[in-house]
Amino acid sequence: AGVFRPTFLAFVFFVTAAVTSSVRPDFNRHVWPAKFTIYLLLVFLSIFASNSPWFSGVFLHVSRIGATVFIVIQQIIIIDLAYNWNESWVGKADACDRLEWGSGAFWLRATIAACCVFYIMALTGIGLMYHYFNGCGSNIAIITMTLLGIIAVTALQLVGTEGSLLTSSVISS
Repeated sequence: AGVFRPTFLAFVFFVTAAVTSSVRPDFNRHVWPAKFTIYLLLVFLSIFASNSPWFSGVFLHVSRIGATVFIVIQQIIIIDLAYNWNESWVGKADACDRLEWGSGAFWLRATIAACCVFYIMALTGIGLMYHYFNGCGSNIAIITMTLLGIIAVTALQLVGTEGSLLTSSVISS
């Protein structure tokens, strides 16, 4: 329960900062020392807050739902970023090829290299998880499902007409 108090106060701080920034955008760019001090003060004050009644049951369920929503929104943003990145580099390759045939190969090679880097990071991470978390059958099952998910997402991306290997590699890593 010791984690719930500072995370709740961080939530309050960032919601307050977001509302304040939407009303006056200057506050987002300025007064950083004051914001940093207020945040540290809130974290320090969380030591003295009581666990009950909010942090024993209510906040636990609210934070689980909020974390799930946050992760889904974060994945949507990452997918959008990867699609835009792929469109940008393929567009640059097409523009270079219109000027001189074959000159856009640099951008296509850069796209493939970025895909390779992301897939290497994903496979390295899965290999490390197999190495360090192999003591439990549930761990092996979840890691294997993750690996199968990477393969399925990559295959699904390559089957469609709007497929992007860069997007699936970014999501995989």
